[in-house]
Amino acid sequence: MCIRINRRLLFGLCALAALAAPLRADTIAVGTVFLEADFYDGYYAIVIQDLTGDPSLGGYAIPPDYPVLTSLDLDNTSIAFATEDLSGNEVSSTVNPGEIFPGVFTEQDLYFDPNSVAIVSLAFTGAIDSDPFLVGSQWYQAADPTASASLENLPESPLAPFDFADIDVQADPTGATIPEPGSVLLLGSALLAGFAARRRKRS
Repeated sequence: MCIRINRRLLFGLCALAALAAPLRADTIAVGTVFLEADFYDGYYAIVIQDLTGDPSLGGYAIPPDYPVLTSLDLDNTSIAFATEDLSGNEVSSTVNPGEIFPGVFTEQDLYFDPNSVAIVSLAFTGAIDSDPFLVGSQWYQAADPTASASLENLPESPLAPFDFADIDVQADPTGATIPEPGSVLLLGSALLAGFAARRRKRS
């Protein structure tokens, strides 16, 4: 009986330690940024996909890779990219599309002639609001409103058609609480007292 009580006590203390440990935000993909190629018309384009919203209601989520069932707008968006011409000269540019809604987005400033320039890097940033959003059956809330993605070319190699990166956000499950130290100690004392009383009763 003493061995069983000690095991339960150890399990209880481990559970308390887990509760007291800080929670880490989950990385959740809300879309992609990728390099599209139209070989027939001879152009490349940087394309952003906001892949959120319940697909049964006309949204663009693709579980399990892009699982957000709440439609999220991407605000204050910015796309920074670098191109290199045939002489090896590199030019950095930034486009600020503003708000991007669920679906597929590109614009004229993000089209390129692959016979004149190569895209060597691109980075996307945006923001989501602080309202909870649904991921599967779990509600989450942004731990950091920033949504971001980046692509870098390999040495001596430009980005290739259909290279892509996920647009990620950091979020916590809602309703998750971290017990304060006083609460942990109180719970631990109650747990120890319960084990002791149970031991006396069965002795």
